[in-house]
Amino acid sequence: DDDGTLTQILDEEPEAGQGESWIRIAVDPAADPERLRRRVVGVLADVRAAVDDWQPMRRSIIELADRLPEDTRIGTADERDAAASFLRWLAEDHLTFLGCRDHVVEIGEDGPTVRALPGTGLGVLRDDDAAEAITPLALGEEHREEIEHPVTVGKSEQVLAVHRVTHPDLVAVRYHDAGRLIERRYAGQFSSTAYTSSVLTIPLVADKVRAILDEGGWSTRSHSGAIVMRLLETFPRDELFQAPLDHLRQVVTRILQLANQLRTAVFLRRDPGGRFVTALVYLPRERYTTSVRRQVERLLREATGADRVTFTAHVSDEPLARLYYVLRSSDGAVTMPDAAAEERLDDDIAQRLLRVGPSDRPGPDRHRHLTAQPASGQQ
Repeated sequence: DDDGTLTQILDEEPEAGQGESWIRIAVDPAADPERLRRRVVGVLADVRAAVDDWQPMRRSIIELADRLPEDTRIGTADERDAAASFLRWLAEDHLTFLGCRDHVVEIGEDGPTVRALPGTGLGVLRDDDAAEAITPLALGEEHREEIEHPVTVGKSEQVLAVHRVTHPDLVAVRYHDAGRLIERRYAGQFSSTAYTSSVLTIPLVADKVRAILDEGGWSTRSHSGAIVMRLLETFPRDELFQAPLDHLRQVVTRILQLANQLRTAVFLRRDPGGRFVTALVYLPRERYTTSVRRQVERLLREATGADRVTFTAHVSDEPLARLYYVLRSSDGAVTMPDAAAEERLDDDIAQRLLRVGPSDRPGPDRHRHLTAQPASGQQ
């Protein structure tokens, strides 16, 4: 009725009335009912806020896409055009909008700082205190370089229970307004098509892929170009969105050099906000086992101080298998190993593989022979 009291449930959709979704949940009798009630009410409030502000957030990102190309004080013309295309792509249902909030970037003698603008939040970022946990204001050293670009992509450290229970994606859009540099941060989740579509169909990502191909002199119709495209099409999509071009170029170039060799390769990247470290580990496919994956994880934990780790494994008919780790620390003090430590980590992983190789368990001499020969020539 008008007071919101349920008066009747109909099996068929009525001509008038409100449709509702009902969920029946079996709860452990030992659960604290009041704590459960507060949690459910909080999640439903977040969902309601995201749904209510969905269209305003979508309109705001389209408005920024129209505005960016004319803002000559941020990035190059090509960067602004690419950023505008990416924002329009997001608005075409490739990002589930959860929240957004505006910040002012101020550049002083000690470097840039970010200050939130109270009352500008939408969706789950309406509440300024809650928004700080989702989009923290701290600037890492790498973030200082990001503010020169109109758009960057990252991940929140906070886990949200809206849409999918996961770390939301963060899209930061920078533009000038009334003499100030504004950074509008969108929290959301990329749609499934963002992870399954070809890399050449996604703005910003496609630009990185083409830059790697062009700088390497690789045509997509060439043998090397085909290897690069297979590598990038199966690359962890979050890395393609978040990692800078230089890092991606380094990975592709190194893996192309190792395409016909059975060697390990480790690539570490620190999140610009310093909230986590990602690790790409390539190793001979025939030497990949669950035990190897756990040992690699243990080495990465020791090197970074992480106590929370997620991973994915990619094993195909290519000679190298790939492990992708995201390493976080409960106290936020995850460490990025320096170049020397990263090289030692690579050596440590290679040494572990000597002890868990194929069924014939080759010794060190056999291992050196394998790493020196193309995969196609090994027996």
